[in-house]
Amino acid sequence: MRLCSVLLLGLLPVTSLLAQRPVVTHNINTEGSLTITPALFGNDYVITGTGVSTTNTVVVQSEYEGTITLNGVNMTNSATSCIHVQGQNNLSNLTPITKTSFILQGANYIENTGTTHCAIQVDQGAQIYISAIDPNDNASGTLEARCPIGSGGAAAIGAPNNISTSYFTQGSSTTNCSGGSLVPTSGGNIIISSGTIDAQGGYHGAGIGGGWWAYYNGIIIIYGGVITARGGGHAAGIGSGCPTGSGVTTCYADNSAVIALPPAQITATGHNGNSNYGLTGAKNITYINDPNKSLITVRTVDFEPNANIYLDLTETTGLVPLFTTLGIGYDLTKVRVGRTNASGVFEFHAELQQNTTFFTDASSSQTATLGRPYLPVVTTVTSSTTVVLPLLSTNISFTDYPSTPLEVGYTVAQAGANAHRIKVEYGDATPMTNVAFQLQDGSGSNFAGLQFFAADGTTPIATPTTFTTGMVFYIAFPIKQGKPVGVYSDVLLIDGKFGGIQLPGYIRRIGQQRVVINDSPTNTYIKVTASPNQFTVAHPTTSTVTLTLNIDHSGTSVLYDQLDVRAKYLVTTIADYDAALAASPLSGSDWQSLNIPAANNT
Repeated sequence: MRLCSVLLLGLLPVTSLLAQRPVVTHNINTEGSLTITPALFGNDYVITGTGVSTTNTVVVQSEYEGTITLNGVNMTNSATSCIHVQGQNNLSNLTPITKTSFILQGANYIENTGTTHCAIQVDQGAQIYISAIDPNDNASGTLEARCPIGSGGAAAIGAPNNISTSYFTQGSSTTNCSGGSLVPTSGGNIIISSGTIDAQGGYHGAGIGGGWWAYYNGIIIIYGGVITARGGGHAAGIGSGCPTGSGVTTCYADNSAVIALPPAQITATGHNGNSNYGLTGAKNITYINDPNKSLITVRTVDFEPNANIYLDLTETTGLVPLFTTLGIGYDLTKVRVGRTNASGVFEFHAELQQNTTFFTDASSSQTATLGRPYLPVVTTVTSSTTVVLPLLSTNISFTDYPSTPLEVGYTVAQAGANAHRIKVEYGDATPMTNVAFQLQDGSGSNFAGLQFFAADGTTPIATPTTFTTGMVFYIAFPIKQGKPVGVYSDVLLIDGKFGGIQLPGYIRRIGQQRVVINDSPTNTYIKVTASPNQFTVAHPTTSTVTLTLNIDHSGTSVLYDQLDVRAKYLVTTIADYDAALAASPLSGSDWQSLNIPAANNT
């Protein structure tokens, strides 16, 4: 017996060919210290090492914009920062003049053993962006950044030890405690999207963020990776160092922010594992997935299982303009934090100091309320709490029909035919009036508006403004023509009045569309021949064979999604594979879908 298997790799997105900048390779051990100047703006760099520790350093001068790959470096210095990214004093971190991307490849170790400087120093007016060589594999690029915990006060990644209020001061700011008076500031922006990072700050320095004797006025945004950060005495794991000499306070500089979002996995503590100092000293704190933060339990009122739980962070003050200003392409409208379990409960850890909207696009599966949507809840979270999403009291049901992937070059007609659809059935005796529909991304949406169809699913109708008893119609989300490979989504917001009273929040439904390159015509089948001995069994005994398929999804243009993997198999006793495949083409009913366990599909 033989097992023929085919993977439909054509459903996996592929990377577009982009114009390449010149790349300079520099061995930090054998070629000495490196200074990257603005005149070398057009070059990217790959910095390698020999595996042996070196005191050589890297200086990135102000105004450089480019990419630096750290490939297995081992750097130790006590006299100056091992890597120093220069900015501009007194420049707002909302408009950084230096923008440097660091790509981590392999294992990298950077340590400053002195009392003043950082492993990686990021000055005010500068911004660094850290990611792994494979953004889908955090283990593909690691960084250990350290400063001595028994002395000094520099951050491992961020601002140096300012020693006094003027030595390394890079700017000034008012604080919520200064009554309008200016205080010294230091440090730039740090953005992390993937990789495995362990950061240990100096005695009065943060693991990631500020140093001693100056307020941290930078912006830290972590939206991926596995991050462990420990502050020294009186300093945060992620956030402010010790700005006054007597410890992290409740005071913060005007532009300071620490934002951590899924899928980042974060553990941040202060000195000796003090979780109270894990994160502090920033004006804007939105912090998700740190086990030291408050436990948040989310459920629907009827404990709906397998319900995706989302946060809408667009209502959190300052986040949207901050991400827009810094050019960070992260969708704040629907931050998926997880899914309720079989008991209908989802738990995660977070600190949300400003109003945050919790919602689900699930519908009730209970017989009495089948298909009915849930309403959002807006709240802050600074201590352990339970968020309960209520059912809409109106007798209305929603049924989702997910989209079918489109191939690049699709037509407008194909976009409509493959679009995500929602069936709406209204059964309440009391009408819902003033009904309004909108896509949350508005004019910037990737979708070509909404289309409405009658109960037959094909006859176009005008946009409904009133729901009445027995009403049935469909909503479609056709994507705009010409979109490249990717996964596109938007949130449908439905508003209205029931019994003359405005709904307490939007009904939210998420529409999604994948655009793929189908390379099935050029794909070859994966042919597997099992050992004949494994199948020498007496009838009717069965034999189980485990088939392991390793799929390399690195280099794709969008983050890996297990839903993009499709696989089928055909078991045959025919020795000639080609004959077997000709007799049972892929579209035939003999081919069975492989069951791919979610836990192994990453």
